Amino acid sequence: MLRVGEMLIQDGQAAAVPLILKQLAAKDEAGALLLTAKAYEQTGDPTRASANLPAHLFLCAGVGRECRGRDRDGASWIKHGGS
Repeated sequence: MLRVGEMLIQDGQAAAVPLILKQLAAKDEAGALLLTAKAYEQTGDPTRASANLPAHLFLCAGVGRECRGRDRDGASWIKHGGS
């Protein structure tokens, strides 16, 4: 199903992706959540896009690096810095 979601996004049919991946996203499957977020972003819905980002994307990898992401409600930016 993830591949179908990717193909729909590439084909300009992003609006269909959340429905197709609904069951996987409900199980917190990271790939489905990420594609759902991407689809919402492409359809102009940044609040839903942020709400569907997998939680692990908010963690920073690597020492001394900085990462940015939106909080789960999509309202404000959060910033994490490594040391």
